[in-house]
Amino acid sequence: MHYEGELLTQASQIGGLSFLDSLDTDSVLLSCLDQLMNFYRSDYGFIYIDTNVRTKNLTPDVPQTWELVASCIIDKDRLRIVKSSVSSVGVSPSLLSYLNNKDFFYSNSEIPVKIPEPEKTVNSLACFPLKISDVVCVVFCLCNTATELKEEQLVSLRPFLSSAALILQTEKQTSLSNIYPAVFDDRQYCSLLAILNNLFNGVVFVNDDGEITFCNNSALRLLALSHSEAIGKPIKNFITSDSSLIQALVANNRRADDTFFNSDSCAKRSHFPGVLISSFKGDKSVVNVNLIRCVVSERVVRGIVFSDSVDDKIISNDYHSIVQRYQVITNYAPVGLIQLNKDWECIYVNDAWCEYCHLTPDECYGLGWINGINSDDLEGTLNSIRVDLSSKGRYSNKLRLKTPLGRITWVTLDARSLFYEDGSINGVVISVQDITDYLKKERELKDIAETDQLTGLVNRSFFNDRLEVAINGIKRFGAVALLFIDLDKFKQINDTLGHEFGDELLKQVGERLRSCLRRVDTIARIGGDEFTVLMTNISNVQAITTTTEKLIDSFSEPFILGQQSVYVTCSIGITVGEDNHTRSKSLLRQADAALYKAKEAGRNQYKFYTPELDKSVNLLIDLRKSLRESPNDDFRVVYQPQVHSVTGNIVGIEALSRWSSPLGEDIHPDMFIRMIEDSGLINEFSEWLFEKVFKDVHQLREQFTEASDIKISVNLSVKQFRNRDLVKYLGKLCVEYAISPACFVLEVTETAFIDDPKLANLTLAQLKELGFSIALDDFGTGYSSLSHLRSMPIKIVKIDKTFVNDVIHDPEDAKIVSSIISLVHTLEMDVIAEGVENTEIKSWMEANNCFVQQGFYYYEPMPLEDICHLLKNRS
Repeated sequence: MHYEGELLTQASQIGGLSFLDSLDTDSVLLSCLDQLMNFYRSDYGFIYIDTNVRTKNLTPDVPQTWELVASCIIDKDRLRIVKSSVSSVGVSPSLLSYLNNKDFFYSNSEIPVKIPEPEKTVNSLACFPLKISDVVCVVFCLCNTATELKEEQLVSLRPFLSSAALILQTEKQTSLSNIYPAVFDDRQYCSLLAILNNLFNGVVFVNDDGEITFCNNSALRLLALSHSEAIGKPIKNFITSDSSLIQALVANNRRADDTFFNSDSCAKRSHFPGVLISSFKGDKSVVNVNLIRCVVSERVVRGIVFSDSVDDKIISNDYHSIVQRYQVITNYAPVGLIQLNKDWECIYVNDAWCEYCHLTPDECYGLGWINGINSDDLEGTLNSIRVDLSSKGRYSNKLRLKTPLGRITWVTLDARSLFYEDGSINGVVISVQDITDYLKKERELKDIAETDQLTGLVNRSFFNDRLEVAINGIKRFGAVALLFIDLDKFKQINDTLGHEFGDELLKQVGERLRSCLRRVDTIARIGGDEFTVLMTNISNVQAITTTTEKLIDSFSEPFILGQQSVYVTCSIGITVGEDNHTRSKSLLRQADAALYKAKEAGRNQYKFYTPELDKSVNLLIDLRKSLRESPNDDFRVVYQPQVHSVTGNIVGIEALSRWSSPLGEDIHPDMFIRMIEDSGLINEFSEWLFEKVFKDVHQLREQFTEASDIKISVNLSVKQFRNRDLVKYLGKLCVEYAISPACFVLEVTETAFIDDPKLANLTLAQLKELGFSIALDDFGTGYSSLSHLRSMPIKIVKIDKTFVNDVIHDPEDAKIVSSIISLVHTLEMDVIAEGVENTEIKSWMEANNCFVQQGFYYYEPMPLEDICHLLKNRS
């Protein structure tokens, strides 16, 4: 909010705040009201002042009456001051009566208040007092508060209002001298009142006749009097014992000497212990009395201080008991404790400290305690303690303690300053705790966290940290080379020999690789059969080539696994970082791309990264992202019908996958399928593909009953045969979508038989037993087609389109295709011609008894919606 208008100009005219005339009281009070109204979101606010302020009579026992000095209203979120008087505001009598009779602290009441602008009556009144010298002088009233008054909110406002009162009181002590003119008649000493009123001991000032001229708050509570009741009363009325003190108070012969009451009886005495005090109500208290004297405005002021007599009852036995308890407690503590004085000399040490250092307490006293700190840590630790204690008051760190026999103990040291009452440093307390075992376990855990537990090499996390350090040092130490190493066909060893032998092989590989590297190079196993090497301080590319060839040559000797000798090769991808702009992620990506290129080139070799590889790398990244994050958006399935050339009927449909990269580019299936297989994502892709195809087939069968005779062909990749759950998974989908396996034809290539004939034969036999038909795809492009036709459970043979396209123009291809068709018929199998693109090829195939054909002459691959539309038109 912002202030507008005039600041309580009527207040100074009324004179209600004249006792605070030189302070900008208007700003203080309006700021308070502004904060209160803002906190409670109030519509209206009022400032009332006690009329006794005019007469400067601020004693608590004088009845209070109130005058309105300002009213405020929130107008468009801004605080506006309204000039008004009590009568013009129209405050109801009930409100004034409430203010006069209420014992103010905080209140929340429902009192009708008439508001002049606009003319209406509101409720929900909240009152907040502002106390000056323990007297409520100002009251803020809020109306139409939007926030319900809660106790925790009231508590939070007490310091706020106390601070406001302190601002007014501190700057305007003139009024306080009018409360006790006999004592505080000089403004510069008015602040003494605030100090005395905050003492725990009672303080009473008396005149020469022994009459009370001032009582602080503690003395008033002790005597059970108010300010007005106490002034002028003889102090002897409250003292019921100690005749010497009474005589001193009532003596008539006074001399201007340095004694407090100038009587012979107490000239040499100012302390009276165990004095019995009787309050105005008759309550008895035993206190110690001290007579004091001070000079205020060149005038002697005599006083009495009442203190609790319990303070003097701690005797020697109690002191020794406390010391004994302190020693027992500290000696039972599981930490070493030592107390130093301000000269850094030991004045106390507990048993734990002595045990850590193997020193006796006597040997620790004085400066002997520093002999327990390891000499290498001593100077730095003492300097750090001094600096931190002087600036922060505390110090914490790890250091070593050392026994006279040389045993080292690691500890955490914590030091705290001790202070005198005046704030000066009295000494230091130091505690130490043994962390030797903890540090040992911490180091062990760190080794576990940074080390590959199988090979003993560093792991991926630690390697990444070392890579960052190496990159940051390129400018100073030279280029770095990053090598990605992958074992060729490691999975076959795991599958044939078992994981135990696979783990043993990885251990031996780690040892061989490490033996080929310099001590400054870092080698890590980052997972599976993948290793990385970081070479630093590289002066030329030849150094990288030499090391890489040495790594590959290390695999020329066989690995001994149990009783078997196994030969293994590796592929390596290399990238080099040469400038300060190198980033670790870029190097990792580049090395991965180079490794992929080495494997693609035939394995057992190395490739350097080149910028041309970026496209392949980015494509692989996009492929992984599409498959794992949005397969249904980036991948799709299209269907190409297989037609009987004589009847024109659709007898089958082949499901073909398509991928559009996130950039919108359509990637050829041969490329992205190979990338999926090489990146180990084939199982994830297969699950998505089969789910999609089964869902589409279910939808097709629901819409067209005649579609039940149409076979659906799906390609199986070579690496899908390695999934031992393939048969179980396909059977589960058939049950889930209520589709017979006989509706599907699973197409495989001859490559699947070559890689692992035993596994391929077993998997295909299980699929055939389940009801699936098996087709041999791309027949004629392999190396052992006839043996596969005889030994594998194949029902359909698909002639590769590379032969079909040339049967018209190439007699040799025509002979081959004619022979294939005759052979397939002889073996009582079905044959399908792929790639039929014109009438001539169609007719040639019919003439050679191949009637099921597939190709652009009939249909291009199309989405499921178009297949449904095609079947609908044909029906």
